[in-house]
Amino acid sequence: MPPLLAAPWAATASGGILLALTLVLWLRVSPRRPRHAHSSRRSGSARARSAIPPVAVASSVVYVATALPPSSDDERPPSASPPPANPPVGGPPFVPRVFISHSGQPEDNAFGQHLAAHLRAELGDADAVWYDRLPERSGVGGLFGGQSFPSEIVAQISSRNVFIILVSPAAMRSRWVAYELDQIVMRHNALARGAILPVWLPPSRTTLPRIIANFHAFDFTDPTDSAYARALEGLVAQVRAGVSIRSESAPPLDDGLLPAPDRFIGRDDDLAWVLERLRAGGAAAITAVGGMGGIGKTALAAAAVRVLIAERRFPDGIAVVLCQDRSDALGILRDALTRFEPGRRQPEAADAAGLAETAHNLLDGKRALVVLDNVEPACPVERAVAPLRAAGAAVLITARHRLAPAAVPADGRRSLDVLPESDALELFAQALGRADAAALTPGERDAALRIVRTLDRHTLAVKLAGASAARRDLAKLASELENPQRALRLLEGDAPAAVQHAFASSYDALPADSRRLFAGLAAFATAEFGREAALAVAEGLGVEDPTASLDTLVARALLDALVNESMPPGSDRERLRLHPLLRAFAEVELAHWPAPKRDTAYLAIAYHYAAYANATPDLVLVPDDANIAGALEWIHEHASDVSESDDIIIGICNGLRAFWRDTGRTRAGLRYLPWGSAAAERVAERTGERVDNLRAANIAAYLGDILANAGQLGAAEQAYQRDLARRQEIDDRQGEGVALSRLGQVAHRRGRLEAAEAYYHQALAIVREVEDHDAEGFLLSSLGQILVRRGRLEEAEVYFQRSLAIRRESGDTSGEGVVYVELGEIAAQRGQVDEAEAYFLRALAIARETQDRQSEGAVIYYLALVAEKRGDLDRAETLHRESLDIAVEVQSGPDIAVSLLVLGRFLIEHDRDREEGCRMLGEAEGLYHEMGMPDEEEARAEQWRLGCTASTLLDRPGEEAV
Repeated sequence: MPPLLAAPWAATASGGILLALTLVLWLRVSPRRPRHAHSSRRSGSARARSAIPPVAVASSVVYVATALPPSSDDERPPSASPPPANPPVGGPPFVPRVFISHSGQPEDNAFGQHLAAHLRAELGDADAVWYDRLPERSGVGGLFGGQSFPSEIVAQISSRNVFIILVSPAAMRSRWVAYELDQIVMRHNALARGAILPVWLPPSRTTLPRIIANFHAFDFTDPTDSAYARALEGLVAQVRAGVSIRSESAPPLDDGLLPAPDRFIGRDDDLAWVLERLRAGGAAAITAVGGMGGIGKTALAAAAVRVLIAERRFPDGIAVVLCQDRSDALGILRDALTRFEPGRRQPEAADAAGLAETAHNLLDGKRALVVLDNVEPACPVERAVAPLRAAGAAVLITARHRLAPAAVPADGRRSLDVLPESDALELFAQALGRADAAALTPGERDAALRIVRTLDRHTLAVKLAGASAARRDLAKLASELENPQRALRLLEGDAPAAVQHAFASSYDALPADSRRLFAGLAAFATAEFGREAALAVAEGLGVEDPTASLDTLVARALLDALVNESMPPGSDRERLRLHPLLRAFAEVELAHWPAPKRDTAYLAIAYHYAAYANATPDLVLVPDDANIAGALEWIHEHASDVSESDDIIIGICNGLRAFWRDTGRTRAGLRYLPWGSAAAERVAERTGERVDNLRAANIAAYLGDILANAGQLGAAEQAYQRDLARRQEIDDRQGEGVALSRLGQVAHRRGRLEAAEAYYHQALAIVREVEDHDAEGFLLSSLGQILVRRGRLEEAEVYFQRSLAIRRESGDTSGEGVVYVELGEIAAQRGQVDEAEAYFLRALAIARETQDRQSEGAVIYYLALVAEKRGDLDRAETLHRESLDIAVEVQSGPDIAVSLLVLGRFLIEHDRDREEGCRMLGEAEGLYHEMGMPDEEEARAEQWRLGCTASTLLDRPGEEAV
């Protein structure tokens, strides 16, 4: 059954779950259709997809270099006053330098001047905004007679870091705007920085050009002053942030997860080799870059990805998965596939077969690249690569170890050596803050060469040494690094002595507060975390100036900083990442702390996430999912103060209960919600406060939902009973009705019809008391379903008609569709096939009108049964496969399982494809087994009955096929 929301009747009306509670027509299967389960097959028909615009990338460098700009007399005459010189863009903190692209039409120009004036006022700097048609004698920006317009535009674009595109019909026809867009997007992608901010102009939204279709646009189409002020406020905030916002429905473009240096030094041959393989695409593009930790594998991957983006080589997306400290190959594969799911929903499938089918559904026929960065030796990465290869995706892997031939063919592996001395010297000089090695004095050059040679020309070691040497005497530093006593005992056998030296010198050169914070960051469960979370650790550790200490770690190259553009403004989208070797070093330092001091770091993280989880939309929590789970694990195992640990556990579980349930993270919910429920019960018993009782009831209800989704109906019933008791204790009548309805649904699923009927009648009395008509309509349908199961069709029809009248009166269109299916089932059981089909078609029209894909799949399932009953087997098979495709799309495991079971049996019994049918039956059994649902026995029995058992039973730990 689907997750039971605050009003379970509403969820049922829109989710199509009546299939969970009704008899099957003509076929012996119980069609339960809950949400959240495992996709385990590739459907025969193409999976339905949303229309997703291509990745917004620039033209290739060659194209941009040879493209001719519009003629200088094309629609945009210059202004009369020359611009002042523009200062170069400086380093952090970020300083907005805005370029506005627009058409030359009077309406667009008037709006553009108005907007430019407001932006200059908001930013407090007239030169912060460049606009080529400012009023005469403004003294700021603009083109003037005698200039080369293309040259000036390119120069301005090159010196700017925020690009506002005024979008209107005229702008979309303008050759100048097209030319500027090519230049802007090329620079944005090549340098992986700067913000592209489209702005819709009045009077209506214009379709964004393809090149920027994946960027969020700011809406200025409402001409009222208040609407303009609101839009301007949002635009100014994003200008100051200096980053673009990408749509979650767009193909992934995760280049930001691969931090690249401003200048990629050396490795030209390595880069050319990687690009040649990846450009081939498909299975031929399975590529691995190896070498010791910190040698530059990730930087090489980042450089390759940015070239491929500029070439538009993978328009269907580039996904990056950070694999350090992970050995779960299937979990890594799930994370990669999540990036290609609409809405970034995590695939529910967890087994190899299910994930392989998900990969086919998502990636077949597409040009996509998956980057697996820093794969660990303990990870059987071939289990993640094989499904991606079979689905036609290109894969780039970085790893410290040599990968097995099963993962990457011998000709697809390349091991990086240390840098040539000249490149290592260039890298050191750049990290030191010099333009290049030629800028070093003779004395500095000699000392730098000593350092580079001592560090064995190792990329990370040289970079870190250069960063820590900015305020040091280079000759003295060179002598210190040559002292073996300074060697660091870190990951012996993996990291060279040069890296150990670099870590020690970088760490020792930090201020005391920064050293403390650096070690404390090892308390996070993963190497990546949000900036706000890191600042919370600093505050918890008593760091005097948390921001300065954190910025010092970034400036000294001990932390990589990036922005996760898939996260909305206001969330913890500024991300920080410790290199795996640096994280290991931090762990060593943290281990030396006294236990109470260590606990302070862990507690700071737990307190931060307890607050963050309750203040942040569910999908935004995805990047911090593992860190939050790590905080929960630690507090559960180590906290000495029960009261303190209860507060934190309750806070996190209360904030993540819907996240775990509604994003298919059933396993996490099954592990952590019992902790939260027990803690909430203790607090409620201790305080007796209404708010604590409500919190205990809510967590118990969500625990019951997750247990029910997992098929653990007895345990779900116990959780719902605790929910009900709390509601009754505090006289929460609305909540009491919800709890009784939940209990009725679980009793209904367990076949205890009398108990279910009693619960529904109790709930019905309450919802009538509180005048909740939607709930009343739901409960009347539920009572009708019980009568159907008892064979009392006339009485059931009366209940359904009463429910239909209420739903029509209250405007519950989705609920009407549910009742039509129920009435169709009654007609079918009476043998009235035409009447049944008419009801189902009315329900299908409503599901499509309301864009309820799960209900649409459910109704198509019933129409398939109608076609089968009539003997139209081709249509029946087509509809069964379409229903299965939708179940896979909406990630409804029980829907997938029942569709596999019915379609598999159909294919065998009608001699259409016995091999595929047997495979489907086996996969249905495996899904039911994973979900703990009793239908597993039926699936197994069907395999035996149809002669499939010997070849299709799934291998499971501790079980053997008979």
